[in-house]
Amino acid sequence: MPPESSVKLNSLISILNQLDKGTRITATLLAESLGVTERTIYRYMMTLQNANYPIFFDRKKMSYRFVSGFSLKNAANQTEIFNVLDLKSRMLGSTSVGLVSYNAAGQCVIANNAAASMIGTSYEEVLSQNYMTLQSWKKSGLLIMAQDVMHSGRETAGEFHLFTTFDKEVWLHCSMSRFTQNGEHYLLLVVQDVTERKRMEQSIKDSEELLTLFVENSPIYTFIKDSDLKFVHVSSNYEQLLGKPIIEIVGKEMRELFPAEFAEKILLNDCAVLESDKKTEIDEEFDDKSFSTIKFPFKRGSKRFLAGYAIDITERKKYEFRLISSAKQFQAIVQTTLDAFWLIDCAGNFITVNDRACQMSGYSRDELLQMRVCDIEASENFEEFQKHAGKVIEFGSDRFETRHRMKDGSIIDVEVSTTHIQDSDNIIAFVREIPTRNTEKNLF
Repeated sequence: MPPESSVKLNSLISILNQLDKGTRITATLLAESLGVTERTIYRYMMTLQNANYPIFFDRKKMSYRFVSGFSLKNAANQTEIFNVLDLKSRMLGSTSVGLVSYNAAGQCVIANNAAASMIGTSYEEVLSQNYMTLQSWKKSGLLIMAQDVMHSGRETAGEFHLFTTFDKEVWLHCSMSRFTQNGEHYLLLVVQDVTERKRMEQSIKDSEELLTLFVENSPIYTFIKDSDLKFVHVSSNYEQLLGKPIIEIVGKEMRELFPAEFAEKILLNDCAVLESDKKTEIDEEFDDKSFSTIKFPFKRGSKRFLAGYAIDITERKKYEFRLISSAKQFQAIVQTTLDAFWLIDCAGNFITVNDRACQMSGYSRDELLQMRVCDIEASENFEEFQKHAGKVIEFGSDRFETRHRMKDGSIIDVEVSTTHIQDSDNIIAFVREIPTRNTEKNLF
């Protein structure tokens, strides 16, 4: 028994042909001739009217007819087949839909221009084709689908990626159905070009795949929690962090996965982020590791979520600790040395000085940090100092004797050891007082 869709199409065409002949048509007579109920006939008439066929119900004669002056188009000796395509086109309500009909031998018998445009050829070329011989139909699976529809009468639809006979790459949504006219079976193909949509879908899929690969292969720990603060997503590196598969993490909340004290601390912070509706950054310590975590709330429809990502900063923290320790040790050395210590830039501005530098010069630390070397240098002017500083930067270090003017106006002889700090414009100087000389020395 033919499927309902095939019966409906054949019935609709039969009604159109009878209306076109001017035959007196009543719901009762149509129901009897088509083997359906009168209620079904009313639905068929509504379908045709919705497809913009000008069908009028004559109350005097209690019958249906076309409005005066309307007649179905003729297409050579294939009027009924043309009507099938015209009906389908009207029902779809789009001129961009391709419509093609083939006879039982696979030969195209009628088509519209939209179908020709989709495959990149002319209307005449489409009419000359037999789908049984088309390589594009064989490779894409269209041929198997067509043979099944012609054999079973079952309407079928699907999307197909193919290179047409005319070297055009397209994605087509194809719907096939079988209809019967004058005892002959015909294949009706309805085609929609979905190439741009498929390309967009592929582009989105590629982007999502790249994002997934980035997240899964990065050292960043990503997570999303629902409004109950249960995990709905975690990156795969959580498996190693917690020693559990992801399936045992998703759906759980902090207290089910982490030590109690740590879990309570994070839950309090999570709640604060959701309430404030603002991005928050915190440092966390877990399992002898340090993490820098950024959290932020967002909505999807009416649901609220908390998302975030954590970066393992354990090595950075260790480096910072070593750096701070080294800085403290260096500071201790600087403060305990008998020499004055300066950190200056290439213009001679004091950046840092130790207590001995203040004692030697008579200036306070605040005063020195507002001064330049030239303010206490008694042997060099500013231009000479700049040349000397350039020499230190070029060669890395220098050791020399000069004279300095103290706050009280006295002048002392000093020995200066300088070192340029690599990759910067700063210079370290250690200054040691030496016995006063009767003859001024200028080694620059």
